[in-house]
Amino acid sequence: MFDIDSVITKLEKRKQDVFINEMHFEIEFAKALVFLYPQISFLDFEYSFSRRRIDLVFRLDEENIGIEFKYFTRSTDLLSADVGISLRLKNQVSSDLCRIGYWVDIAKLESALNKKTINSGYAILLTNDFSIFDKLDKNKRDFQFDISEGLKLPSRKEYYSKKTNRTLHKVVINGSYEFKTAKFKDLFLLVNKIGA
Repeated sequence: MFDIDSVITKLEKRKQDVFINEMHFEIEFAKALVFLYPQISFLDFEYSFSRRRIDLVFRLDEENIGIEFKYFTRSTDLLSADVGISLRLKNQVSSDLCRIGYWVDIAKLESALNKKTINSGYAILLTNDFSIFDKLDKNKRDFQFDISEGLKLPSRKEYYSKKTNRTLHKVVINGSYEFKTAKFKDLFLLVNKIGA
């Protein structure tokens, strides 16, 4: 049976303090999966949610599990004493796009679950910027996509955000979710399970 906490713990034991980018995070996550669950197989579905693919889909114990990753950083210089290298993390995206993107990931996983492409899924957000989890006021353009610490959302919500000046981006969330962050080395981690 899959236990995401064991994968997170394995990732925390890495020598490097941070990931260079989201792809690096995904690769290290997949390596931890293979280490902990050598019997897994990775799948690649042509997925029909806005013609996007789920970041990672694998099969374990007769179940397909999908994972969506978000890794957003604020600019900072780091020196990793363990591996003896210095890194400069860049401002990867504005916080509003991070929050909206996280909701889109949840909606994508819910859609895959409803179509029985996956049996369960996880939306994962990792960042060095805790302000992403601050409570939003109604004047923020992305206030409907609030992922503030401790927030509990009831099921069935429709969210709208300006995609461009002329169109609205609609995201429908059917499940209920609670946002609780955890420390991951010097970063902040948010994980929401989608489905059983």
